[in-house]
Amino acid sequence: MALSTESSISEFGNLSVGVGGGQKFHALGETETGEVIAAVTGMKIRILGMLFQQETDAASTWQFTDGSGGTALTGEMTGAAVSAENTTFTLPFSPAGWFETTVGTALYVTIGGGPVNGIIVYQEIP
Repeated sequence: MALSTESSISEFGNLSVGVGGGQKFHALGETETGEVIAAVTGMKIRILGMLFQQETDAASTWQFTDGSGGTALTGEMTGAAVSAENTTFTLPFSPAGWFETTVGTALYVTIGGGPVNGIIVYQEIP
């Protein structure tokens, strides 16, 4: 039994679900396009949640693919042009995941229009 916050953290560590470990995070930079999360041998990359934020009032688009020039994992998502900056797009946390790559391939994103920042929550699964 854990007796303090510190011992609880060391006892439970990074909670994991099955093989592959627990949830991981990737910060998406304004100009990042192409490979977002590197391939892991024998594992899929499952997206559990994300938040994107447009940095200008210009419309932005983004689409995720399975590997370089691979299969589309999502349709093209659009952040409409608005009169204010910092418009957000969110996929709330889903333990079942929103989409995933095939085994052993990287996750790629193509961003068009204005710059986008964000965070991706993912898990590596067999």
